[in-house]
Amino acid sequence: MQPPRIKEPSRWARWLMAAGSGNSYRYIEELIAAGNPLFALGQFHTHGGANTSADSGSDIAALLSAWKQDGAELKRRFDTNQDEAIDLPEWEFARGEARVEVNRRRQPGAPPPAVEVLGNTLDPDRPYLISAAAHGKLVAQFGGIALVFIAISAVAAVILSWGALVRATG
Repeated sequence: MQPPRIKEPSRWARWLMAAGSGNSYRYIEELIAAGNPLFALGQFHTHGGANTSADSGSDIAALLSAWKQDGAELKRRFDTNQDEAIDLPEWEFARGEARVEVNRRRQPGAPPPAVEVLGNTLDPDRPYLISAAAHGKLVAQFGGIALVFIAISAVAAVILSWGALVRATG
């Protein structure tokens, strides 16, 4: 069953909307049902899922912070040269042990769920667009509107040039 569609604006209304009201964006909301084709342009990211690194930096940092709370225990475990200070090689060893501990605590085979996100790009020349219309239909619709405005601009340029020529010679 198809969802109810919003009434399409007339051709003239679409042309006026394409001319814009000075805004660089326009929102038209419509329901896109599951299974319907989708055309999307933007920056796509996947967060979480099987591609997530098993040694989460924040989990390791939290464990190291907890270990730092008990300085005597930290020195007992990792001060291998007994100089009462944790030097760089000993700290790297502690970080490795924390990574092993974090991996041990995690449930095997249970990666966090993947979340796909389509968002605006950081490049202003690349559009962010989600449409239920096919690419060819979008190109035809907006290409035709662009040709009309190019023709109007060309006619206006000819009229302005003719007016400037008449004024200069007359």
